[in-house]
Amino acid sequence: MDTYVNTRLKGELSNSLYDVVDEAIKYMVQKQHYLKNDIIKLITAIYSKKYEYITNDNDYRDQIQLLDDYFQKEYDYPLIIFVIVKNAFNHHDYSELIKIIKKPKLKDEVLVGLEQHDYLGLMSLIKNNKSVFLAFAKLYEFENKDN
Repeated sequence: MDTYVNTRLKGELSNSLYDVVDEAIKYMVQKQHYLKNDIIKLITAIYSKKYEYITNDNDYRDQIQLLDDYFQKEYDYPLIIFVIVKNAFNHHDYSELIKIIKKPKLKDEVLVGLEQHDYLGLMSLIKNNKSVFLAFAKLYEFENKDN
């Protein structure tokens, strides 16, 4: 674990600037009447830098693109990965996440990352493993479906 980067990421968790991503997603849920898996689709689009799927109402699209560019430059990870990790840590209930991940080795890696607050390790795992990315995206949707 890169302690310096991990400490910086931990500090980023308290930065309210990133709340704009959650606000934009909640706004899109209400505006577009999202159904099951639509939040996951939006998270995947943001990950793929397809910003046109984000409304530009309230300048959400521009703000997310700027934050994503900054985060990519600073940490070499897409912003949305940080947002879904932040969501997991904010809710402290990993049971849904663990149910989603099928491979025992991946479950163990995710649990260790969560228990040790290894933000960088989790972000790397999410970036490099599509099933872990989707599990965190599903947890995000599960935690934010009624908000």
